[in-house]
Amino acid sequence: MRKIIGIIIIVISVLFGVASATLFSEDGIAALIGILVFCLPLFIVGQIIRSSWEAFKRKKMYWIWLYLFFFLFVPVCFNFLISMDELKKHVFHAEEYIIFRPKSSSLIGGLQLFSFFAFITLFFYRFFVSHSKGKKIVTKLIIGLAVFLICFSYLMFKDYRGVHPEDGLVRSNWLGNKTTVSFEQIDSINLEPDYSSGGHARYGGTPHFIWSIEFKHDTEQSTYNFTLIDKSNLDNTIKMKDLASKKQIPFTVEEMNKEAYDLLALDLEFEELNEDKYYQLFEVSKK
Repeated sequence: MRKIIGIIIIVISVLFGVASATLFSEDGIAALIGILVFCLPLFIVGQIIRSSWEAFKRKKMYWIWLYLFFFLFVPVCFNFLISMDELKKHVFHAEEYIIFRPKSSSLIGGLQLFSFFAFITLFFYRFFVSHSKGKKIVTKLIIGLAVFLICFSYLMFKDYRGVHPEDGLVRSNWLGNKTTVSFEQIDSINLEPDYSSGGHARYGGTPHFIWSIEFKHDTEQSTYNFTLIDKSNLDNTIKMKDLASKKQIPFTVEEMNKEAYDLLALDLEFEELNEDKYYQLFEVSKK
């Protein structure tokens, strides 16, 4: 019974740790206080009850640092990446764009995320896996990846793209060299509704509705993907459709299959956005 109670307390501390970690982007001080003052002591109590005080003393630093690694170190590092994107939105006036992406291509974002997860994995292996081999090499890799992530974020700060209501398609590379495609140069715009079988965290890992807007110009195309239903994404898509009509650019909405339609209705209801205008956007009737 003692062991079961200890495990229950540990599980509760982990759940509260996850909840506190998600607050870092909104209120870092509150998240830090929550983890250090409430979550970590609760975790320690759970470990002591699960085993014993003597057993805990032998590995106390390991358990404490392990908890802080997952619920303090990892969220702080991840929040650094998010804060850089938020800073870019502020500096480059994202509010003036119909659509704004803090990275000019998914490849850049993918490389950054891959490097981040590699850094976290190596850090965990180096400091928390007993009898880990090649510690000197791993340490050098950790330092190298940390330097790379900081330098990469700095060098890519001017890299972004978006759709501006006056300038058209805007793309800026890492040097800050900006190129634009005016609306007069755009041949057509295509709105394609779809669904993802892979789950977004907001939907608990279940399939959800997604869509993309494709701009065709000079035998090339620029695509903006929307992987999450929210009011901002939907309203901006409506603005894009209205602007295309105003600029007399052909705007095509691809036919939606039944799976996508069912998920659209479900996600709109989940987000409390079950309004006619969002069904009209995708040119389908409301359920």
